Amino acid sequence: MTQNQKKKSNKIFISFSNKKIKDLNYAGKYSKKYLTSLNNIEEDENFLYSFYKIDQSKINKISILNQIKNNDFKFENDFSAFILFKKTGKTFFIRDKFGQIPIYYFKNKDYFIITDDPRLINQYNILTIEPDLYQNALFVGSHYRYHYLSNHCSFYKNIKTLRSGYLVELFNNKLKTKQYWKLKIINGNDEKKSDYIYDRFKTLLSNSIQKKINKNAKNIFTLSSGIDSSSVISLFHYLNKKKVHSVTTTFNEDTEYDETLDIKSIKTQKCSKWSKTVISKNDVLTHMNKYLKYSPVPFCTITQLLHGILLEKIKKKKDANFCISGLGGDEVNCGEIEEYIFFFADLINFYDENHNSIFFKKNLDGWIKNHGTNEYPKSYKILLKEFDRFLNKKKGSNKIPSDRYFSYRNAFNKDFAKKYFKKYKLPNIYKKHLHNKLSQDLFIEAIPPALYAEYYNSQYYNIPTLRPYLEKNIMEFGISAPHYFKYKNGVTKNIARKALKDILPNDVIKNKKKIGWNAPFDLWLRESIKTKVELIINSDDKRINKIYNKKFISNCLNEHLIGKKNHMLFFWNLINYENWYSINF
Repeated sequence: MTQNQKKKSNKIFISFSNKKIKDLNYAGKYSKKYLTSLNNIEEDENFLYSFYKIDQSKINKISILNQIKNNDFKFENDFSAFILFKKTGKTFFIRDKFGQIPIYYFKNKDYFIITDDPRLINQYNILTIEPDLYQNALFVGSHYRYHYLSNHCSFYKNIKTLRSGYLVELFNNKLKTKQYWKLKIINGNDEKKSDYIYDRFKTLLSNSIQKKINKNAKNIFTLSSGIDSSSVISLFHYLNKKKVHSVTTTFNEDTEYDETLDIKSIKTQKCSKWSKTVISKNDVLTHMNKYLKYSPVPFCTITQLLHGILLEKIKKKKDANFCISGLGGDEVNCGEIEEYIFFFADLINFYDENHNSIFFKKNLDGWIKNHGTNEYPKSYKILLKEFDRFLNKKKGSNKIPSDRYFSYRNAFNKDFAKKYFKKYKLPNIYKKHLHNKLSQDLFIEAIPPALYAEYYNSQYYNIPTLRPYLEKNIMEFGISAPHYFKYKNGVTKNIARKALKDILPNDVIKNKKKIGWNAPFDLWLRESIKTKVELIINSDDKRINKIYNKKFISNCLNEHLIGKKNHMLFFWNLINYENWYSINF
């Protein structure tokens, strides 16, 4: 390599939302005509910049630019951004705190490419995109909660994902990533009285709703029977003295998951208009391939696909320009049933409780009564087994249950599984089990699969999805709230129920169920979708024969069809991944 080659600057290529920038030389020589192809490019004497907003809140751009200039990254607002220093060519890409906007990047000695869709990289003839086989193994062979375990996970080989709360800096041909925000556990809350906790929760959620949602915009609110969506709708109504347009999604098959019967009062009291969107099997089958054409990543569960179907129906009816969601409420309010395991572990390890103490026993009895089912019964004996599955020996530290992580490892041929089915460790950065679990759900297990899918759905249908619970102040306060306030007698989301007791309808407050609106995918699989699995089993494709253990997959299909064992999630991942592969490679 010559001396001149060593000094040669990287050329930056940017592609966001199908907008293209070519040949942007980062060493201070820039071409404005290329930059203007990026949405909302602005310029002053020091910077070229573009901010990617995730809600309707206002951003003080000048203040943020000065913070970056002074190497101070304590942003109050949440956003993603591109910023270029004119004089030095130093370039930043910032990903928002919760990862609501995906950012991928690639760098070699000559080029730096950053995009929200890795497939756009093909246009530059610099890199031929290939699938990352580690993600193939993780997506098909493991539980959907672990698809985003890798720090820089991507479904594309040699293309990295910028993590939420991180920025990437390019300067003098060197690339650095830096964490500018980390979820903070607020100390001292254990000593606070109940009135403070409830009032503070109400204030912070109200602030987020006021900041993120324009009351005069054409909004539609998703509504289920749970606390999260109901709290957003009820608080918006309370703050703005304005009823909302809401929508509930159901299925045309008879299932136990239809929540429309549980939302009667909130429909009447808080909604000026309520829509019922019925999802059919044909909707799902039709949208599976459609989604994979506009999204660069396969979807982890059917719930993310349903979000796209919902936006499609909203778009056709011209019902709204913004969709409002309660996503993130489970993390703020500690509402996932599985989080109880870590709550009980903390009571024993950090609060000197045991199964005979009054508080522990009341919550244990409530956990058994409210959340035990025939398929997933609850008992103290089962709780102890769950400790063994989910907890490391070190106090406060959590692990991945091996039975869940390796559940379908045998779906791969031995050589492929040995090479690509890598075991990752969960990050445990806090002292207590529950704090680590909530952080793991927020940044790895529960929220990322939803955010990736919802971003591409929103981009395609041009209907942004706004999430008041995904806001720094309410999230840090909710996760840091005292354990003794999080649950009451085995009922989840106690703080929200108490804080909003004069705002939420009584039947919502009293609703103890945690069911959700799971699709009847196992029923559908027994009919037409099983054909897709049989196509994989009977395929002569060399790649499929090299990767998969067809005998194991065939046995799983037979077990599912005769009702011996439910392999719904595995087949969903397998079909989904193979559809994604066939469309992109």
